[in-house]
Amino acid sequence: MIKGHAGFIGYKVMPRLVQGNLIVTLVTAEVDAWYQYLSAHGVIFEKTPAVNEKYRIYNCLFRDPNGYLIEIQRFLDID
Repeated sequence: MIKGHAGFIGYKVMPRLVQGNLIVTLVTAEVDAWYQYLSAHGVIFEKTPAVNEKYRIYNCLFRDPNGYLIEIQRFLDID
């Protein structure tokens, strides 16, 4: 089992301005694998993995325990 800190170190609650405007993006080729792993461990996704043609990415979105938006994405091949 992996143990660690969830949230921003040193803050109990971040200011609303930051919470509403912050997206943490994790870039990986394994979007589907991470989606399956996190889903199996109880993470509720706001957006399941899908192609976003506008930005040429494949991504999914969920919120951390503090309400921050986390994106897992990979870049699509550039033609």
